[in-house]
Amino acid sequence: MRAAYDCFRTAGVSPKTILNAATGLEQGSHDAFYAWLYVGLWHEAHGGAEQAQAAITKAVGTQYARQSGDYMASLARVHCQRRNWPLDV
Repeated sequence: MRAAYDCFRTAGVSPKTILNAATGLEQGSHDAFYAWLYVGLWHEAHGGAEQAQAAITKAVGTQYARQSGDYMASLARVHCQRRNWPLDV
């Protein structure tokens, strides 16, 4: 979460810092879901629609997002639906 905060707060910090902080995480875990979600939101905020779609749909496809009942996973799904991004889940 610190990496996500720094990325959004500090100009010139790329979303790769979030993924670097998440390196080695279990692919379907809570932390992996949030890493991909925040990377996607960063790209969305900076006009990178294609990168945002790739990251947020990856977040929604994690095991955590599919099984947890976390409201942020639901929010990510709604975001995809509102943007007409196809979901494989």
